[in-house]
Amino acid sequence: MAILSIKYTEQILKEVLPQNMNTNLKIDNIKDLKILHLTPDQIQHKDFIGKIVLEKSPFTKTILYEKEASITEPSYLNSFVLKKFELLAGEPKTELEIVIVFLMN
Repeated sequence: MAILSIKYTEQILKEVLPQNMNTNLKIDNIKDLKILHLTPDQIQHKDFIGKIVLEKSPFTKTILYEKEASITEPSYLNSFVLKKFELLAGEPKTELEIVIVFLMN
């Protein structure tokens, strides 16, 4: 999402959500999927926030809310993070194909 689009979305949220609520958004973008990291006061309005973000993001198909993350296997070599997500708006898509290219000199 472009910076202008984020600011526009935050301005809309500021106009419709309670006055004292933080409307700053932290969003991860992965292809056509956005993951929202919401503050505790935003969580009660998560569905509405998800719909507004989807509406103002023309190339986005799915909005997820990151509920929690847990680290498994506390050893240094074998640990990894498991994240739990909730679909807020858009297509119920949670799998992406990501291609990583390494360039060597």
